[in-house]
Amino acid sequence: MKTTSVTGTSSDPARRRRGFTLIELLVVLVLIGIIVGFATLAIDRDPRGDRLGRAVERLSALLTLAQEQALARGEEWGLLLEPDGYRFMVLDDEDHWQPVTDDPVFRARHFPPGTEVRLELEGRPLVLAADPERQRPSLVLLSSGGLTPFVAEFSATGTERRFRITGRLVDGIRWQEVIGG
Repeated sequence: MKTTSVTGTSSDPARRRRGFTLIELLVVLVLIGIIVGFATLAIDRDPRGDRLGRAVERLSALLTLAQEQALARGEEWGLLLEPDGYRFMVLDDEDHWQPVTDDPVFRARHFPPGTEVRLELEGRPLVLAADPERQRPSLVLLSSGGLTPFVAEFSATGTERRFRITGRLVDGIRWQEVIGG
């Protein structure tokens, strides 16, 4: 004999255990969504592209800081861009470019392995060469706040991601990820 309680639920144990409650189904769906989200993040990761992006963002920030230093100190600063890295330089009192060696912020740095750099100065491509004897910067940050207009593009083997730093008198120094061709 079936009995029904005052609340309208059956006291028959076989009938109470027939299905899942809506709460149970929602909890399972949320857990599945979380697992799929983590799996997607793990699959879509591009560590080489991420590393290149961080290196380009750092260079852009350092260029902006060097431009501010040039303006604040009344000095001409420069950046020597090489195929595997870069170093900052300052024009001394005798009009000779000297590498910045006493400031850890502006120390010489290397790009992640496999990085390719293309540099255009004032609309003309510049061939980058690793030359330890070179004593002139690739681009100049003037004490007046001006700079050599440039576009530097960065790519790396093992990733399709590309990045660009532009430097213009009007816009200043900006970096961005290049989307598409």
